[in-house]
This record gives sequence, structure tokens and C-alpha cells, in this order.
Amino acid sequence: MFYAKDLPASGMTFSYTYGEVLEFIEEVAKADIDGMLSELCDVYTCATCAIENYTGINLPIIWNRSANVWMERVHFYTDLLDKLGLEFKTEYLRFGSNPEKPEKIKKIIELAREDQA
Repeated sequence: MFYAKDLPASGMTFSYTYGEVLEFIEEVAKADIDGMLSELCDVYTCATCAIENYTGINLPIIWNRSANVWMERVHFYTDLLDKLGLEFKTEYLRFGSNPEKPEKIKKIIELAREDQA
């Protein structure tokens, strides 16, 4: 079982968690059960990491699916930004991080460039 402190999510904020809540609501509107379950996992994982970030309380991550996806995405963006000469920060993922969506990749690169200009 993962715990919040085990995830590379330093700086996780509730604004990032809010973005996950919005994605969950989109899936509810579509009545997509698989999408709802996936996004609910993400909401819980992000909220748990934000709680750990703000309070130091190290809560368990109940759904490993979300933790594994998160770690894969952090590694993907760490490598990508490193190749571009930029440093990765969790806050860059606040508007979404799905690497299968080119607009998400573009937004993350833009945020990193603006932040590190």
C-alpha cells in the first residue's frame, strides 16, 4: 500500500485537487462509470497528497491505480522537461497531466517556461 509521502507529489495543492474534481464532474455528466471511478481515484489521491503537503499527516492511498498513474506521469514530465532544460514542479500539472492529450503536454511546457524564464 502506498502512503501520500511515498508519492512524488511535493507541493500538491488543493487547487490541483479541484481540477480533478472538475474532471470527475465531467465524467458524471457523461454517465461514464469507468471514467467516474478513475477520476474519483484521482480526486482521493490528490486530496490525500495535498493534506500531507499542508499538514504532514501521512494518509494511505487506497487505490494503487491512481498512485501508479501519478508516478508514471511525474516521471514522464520530469524526463520531458529535463530534455528541454527545465525543472519539473508538481504545480505544472494543475491543469491536467494526461500525456495522451497534446494540449496537456503543451500547457505543462508553457507553465514551466513561464515559471523559469
